[in-house]
Amino acid sequence: EIAAAANEQAEGIGQVNTGLGQIDQVTQQNTASAEESAAAAQELSGQAAQLRQLLQRFRLKGQGGASPEPRQAVVSAGKPQERPSVSSAAWGGANGTQAAKGAPPAIALDDDEFGRY
Repeated sequence: EIAAAANEQAEGIGQVNTGLGQIDQVTQQNTASAEESAAAAQELSGQAAQLRQLLQRFRLKGQGGASPEPRQAVVSAGKPQERPSVSSAAWGGANGTQAAKGAPPAIALDDDEFGRY
């Protein structure tokens, strides 16, 4: 009996060691992934700064003066914020007409026009 119990304990210890080895491996993989993600985020931040510098020389019609200072992105680990719903009027009304005054005319998308292509 004592020998059987000792064998069971040895098997249990072996299984625990195997489990701890797997946990160690997964932890190392997660660490490597986190480091890669951090490096990618830093690279993306640098590219965004370069793009911001390139875009500062462009001006929109009717916009005078210098471009406004860019806002810093706020990263939150909390639950996602709900987006406000957008009414059909904000997208040009229920019939799809342009809402902005002086906007270029929309491309006709009826079946007759589509047939020519």
